[in-house]
Amino acid sequence: MKENSGFNAGIRLAALFVAAAIVVLVAFRLDALHATAHNGATAVSGPMEDQLFFRELVESGLISPAVSSEGNSTAYLSQILEVAPADSVYEIKLQLNAESDSIIRETLVRQELLVNKLYRSKVGLAVRKAVRFWNKAHYFAAVRDDRPVTNHTLLNQWEARDPMHTNLRLKQAVSAPEYCAFVTNGTMKPGFGDWLRAFTDGGDMQFYTRIKLDKPATVTVQLVGSLVSAHPAPSAVTKRKIQGRSFDGLKASEKYPGCSLTLCLPAGEHDLRIVTRPVEFRRNVMPGHNIAWVDGRKWPESVKWIDCSQHSWRKPLVFAMYTSDGTELLKADGQATEAAWDLGLAALTGANVNDRETLAWILSSAPQAGSVTLTFDAALQKIALRNLEKQIQELWGDNKYSNQRRGAVVMLDADTGEILAAASYPRLKAGVHPWDLRAFATHYPAQSWRTFRPWQGVDSHNAPGSTFKPVVAMAAIEAVQSNAPNADQIEHFLKGYAGSKINKTGLTLDCAAYDPFNRRCYNSRNIPGSKLVVPNFGRRPLGHFFKPEDKTLGLKQAIRDSINVWFVRLGWLMDGEKARAYDAAIVQLRHGQEKPSRPAFHLGGFAKKLGFNARAVDLLANLKDKVHLKRTAPKENTEGDSMFAATGKLNLLNEKESGLQRILTQNSFGQGVTATPLQMARVAATIATGKLTNPFLVASLDGDNLELPDSIDVALDSDGMKLLKAGMKAVPETGTADKAFKNYPDQKFIYGKTGTANVAEKNKSFWSTWFVGWREPVKDGDHRIAFACLVTHATGKRHRTGGSVAAPVIAGIFKEMTH
Repeated sequence: MKENSGFNAGIRLAALFVAAAIVVLVAFRLDALHATAHNGATAVSGPMEDQLFFRELVESGLISPAVSSEGNSTAYLSQILEVAPADSVYEIKLQLNAESDSIIRETLVRQELLVNKLYRSKVGLAVRKAVRFWNKAHYFAAVRDDRPVTNHTLLNQWEARDPMHTNLRLKQAVSAPEYCAFVTNGTMKPGFGDWLRAFTDGGDMQFYTRIKLDKPATVTVQLVGSLVSAHPAPSAVTKRKIQGRSFDGLKASEKYPGCSLTLCLPAGEHDLRIVTRPVEFRRNVMPGHNIAWVDGRKWPESVKWIDCSQHSWRKPLVFAMYTSDGTELLKADGQATEAAWDLGLAALTGANVNDRETLAWILSSAPQAGSVTLTFDAALQKIALRNLEKQIQELWGDNKYSNQRRGAVVMLDADTGEILAAASYPRLKAGVHPWDLRAFATHYPAQSWRTFRPWQGVDSHNAPGSTFKPVVAMAAIEAVQSNAPNADQIEHFLKGYAGSKINKTGLTLDCAAYDPFNRRCYNSRNIPGSKLVVPNFGRRPLGHFFKPEDKTLGLKQAIRDSINVWFVRLGWLMDGEKARAYDAAIVQLRHGQEKPSRPAFHLGGFAKKLGFNARAVDLLANLKDKVHLKRTAPKENTEGDSMFAATGKLNLLNEKESGLQRILTQNSFGQGVTATPLQMARVAATIATGKLTNPFLVASLDGDNLELPDSIDVALDSDGMKLLKAGMKAVPETGTADKAFKNYPDQKFIYGKTGTANVAEKNKSFWSTWFVGWREPVKDGDHRIAFACLVTHATGKRHRTGGSVAAPVIAGIFKEMTH
């Protein structure tokens, strides 16, 4: 027995030597194959080698689309890629043995070499991983829910299983692409957990979870995939489809590739089972993927390899961040403090240091950590936010425009540009999943709670309405000062005409609407339904605006009572003939002739001086020389990081716009214009001080005070500016905001202008409402505070004007400050 045992041991030892020899030979053969596959070329490594090998596999037919296009079509039905299996090498060998054609044999030999390299080399592994990563990103299903948080609730308790084999768990990931935001239908809600994304090679999959409830609750389940069945049966299923400009280029294999399920569940334990069919999403380029698709090309040119090698990662730095009165906004671990959430500043400063485009994220790119003190006054910030939210909730609560309604308040030092408070509605609330913040910032910026309304998120609802009229007035004052054509007539128009002489202005006492094209007035009984005709608010005639103390009707009265026809007439006195001549020249233009040069409008030129149609304002400009920061600059269709403040635009400065008479008419009373609340607060500060300030947000770095950004002198005739200021002082006293400031003891220190813009689409009825201005110092040591308030989607006869919606917000703030 001992001899047999020794003999057996010897055999085993010999077998080990043979196996080792085989391994060495295989390794040697693979190296040879590798060299042969590249035709003896010098070896390359890294991304370039991956790219070359991927191209070889595609061109050799070893990587191909799962569903080919028909005929010569380039519209491939699928972007899923198939890779030749490892055992295809045996099929190739069989073909080699049966093939006599030398050219075909050469092709098959090459394919054999490539397949071996695909499954027996590092570069092959890299390509297979990239293809698998690409397919998983395109073909999957995902689920999440907003179950109440209890002691037994985890971030994600879902599992994905094969419904045919319920014990078989599928491959899954706690993630979903941000383009799945379509399933939210543009409504951001707090309380949702992580996504569970699952993959399958085909067929249905089952999502399973157990929910434990201490009391009855309504649970919403969001599903990416095609719903097959659900148990228990939901009380409502809302299908979701991909729609919206931000989803351009994204297509799904199903018309409704997602849905939202509402489950009304009693207290106790509930087993939820949702059977769904995965959906393929077509996306040509995806961040982090080496593979990209090119539409409009035939295979194999329709797919390519791109280098997306990751840069070295470093732990983000955390800056200590405080308000001017010492309130901490960012914890040492990079999370927003409770105070930051309560003050409504987490959207700006960052929910955490990894919250992209926020101040914490920007500062984390600095060479070393430090501390910053912001210009915000925490007490004033809290008052501003409370009054904004209170007004919106008390006026409308939850109505059909609640998800679209937005609001903002900005308060800044009119002399220095320090931003003292900036409230945004709806504010970012704790409990919103980081995925929603990222996805909404890309696909639903208008609905994103992270969009900071005081200076970003500009769209048609930012039309300033009558708060733009002071800009028109200042342009007219400058036109007089520069001795422009009609200067004498404009100057007299600004000072005002008595009622008996009002006809000299081109208007009449019974003028309730004005047609500047035909220079015709209409009384309140015969206003035509023409877009060329501009009515006064409420169709009131000019005579209505003469008050007992008024001897004339001029700039003061037109600002106080916001008289549309007066400002349209003023705009045309400045620039009407230029607009008329240009439009006539365009009409007479013949084919092949060059367009005439666009005229230099007084209104457009002065608005540009104030920052309209200009670059966004960098609120960290005073940090540039102190520390190098990584920034996301604004581009044509993006606003950049949260420290870039958009200004505004008016159509008169848009070279692509035509019909300048129509545009001049609209711009003259604040239509066809957009502006942020911060920009309108800058306008108010300019009127108050004679200087255009550059607002800023960081007061000190590591305890050292930063220099104030430069301001720009806006030197205008003092007599004209006195009229403008007198009109704005009259607004809260006897004008369009008198009710809001009726019981405010320091009313005499307030200068303001209300604004109401009709921005509703057809068959909808809502307005954007504004109040802008400034408060002079009430006592020694007070700031001269410039302010702006915007509330959109104002509805109802009593609550649709700047005087009834926005002005009470500002009045409430100053009343609290006084007490």
